[in-house]
Amino acid sequence: MGRLRGFQASHMWLRGRGCRTEAVRQVIAAWQVTVVDPDWGRNDLLRPTLRRALEAHQEQTHVRAAGRGS
Repeated sequence: MGRLRGFQASHMWLRGRGCRTEAVRQVIAAWQVTVVDPDWGRNDLLRPTLRRALEAHQEQTHVRAAGRGS
């Protein structure tokens, strides 16, 4: 038996935990982003910036959803 790669290994590991094949595909295809402030320990730039960006995204998502739902 050859070595398992990418999807096969992830699928076996996640299937053993109850994940369906399509869910595994979505996880593997998803973008994963790591954001690090180069000034370690500083809490007055990165966190507020991320919060504003996520709030703006959430507002846009709700506006689009509300426009479709009416």
